[in-house]
Amino acid sequence: MQKCKQCATCCKNGGPALHSEDLPLVGSTISLDQLLCVRLGEMSMNPLKGKAEPANFEFIKVAGKPGSWECLFLDEYLLCALHPDKPLECRVLECWQPQAVIDLMGRDLLNRSHLLAADSPLFELIHHHDEICSYSSFNLYFLEKRSQDDELDSLIADDLNIRAQAAQSYGLSLAQEMLYFGRPFFKTLQGAGWQVWEEAGVLRMRR
Repeated sequence: MQKCKQCATCCKNGGPALHSEDLPLVGSTISLDQLLCVRLGEMSMNPLKGKAEPANFEFIKVAGKPGSWECLFLDEYLLCALHPDKPLECRVLECWQPQAVIDLMGRDLLNRSHLLAADSPLFELIHHHDEICSYSSFNLYFLEKRSQDDELDSLIADDLNIRAQAAQSYGLSLAQEMLYFGRPFFKTLQGAGWQVWEEAGVLRMRR
């Protein structure tokens, strides 16, 4: 009978997406600062394929370590710091027979509406951000290269401006910003190997 070899390959491919069954873990075992939102169309690691691809739906997942896809809770001994209170995907995953976790993909996923109070003023700003800073627009340049440089610059500027407005109005930390607005566009570019730096208060980019 096969069993986990504790090689941590699955954990190195990214933190798990959270499902409705995992909601009791949020705020108790897992803090909001340890989560992030992957927006529709955003590049995300598919652990079963071992590569990044645009997300087909919005979902909440455990954040990765800085500069890495690796799950935040993978410790230096290649053990899970959450065990035994692991999210559903981690509990059912058996890499030698992955059908159980494949069956979960895209089903009963948590999204931002599950983590915010129904009357939260953030909803309006999140909706505005999704409308003018969608990944469908960003990917026209990033993946399909149909847009011009100034259009990409405008998208990145709008993205950062809305985030700054949210941080100032609601006192969001950087981790909370990543949860409610996903990764900034410039972070996606950096992950794809672009050089991004600030010069005289302006974000500069180079492929």
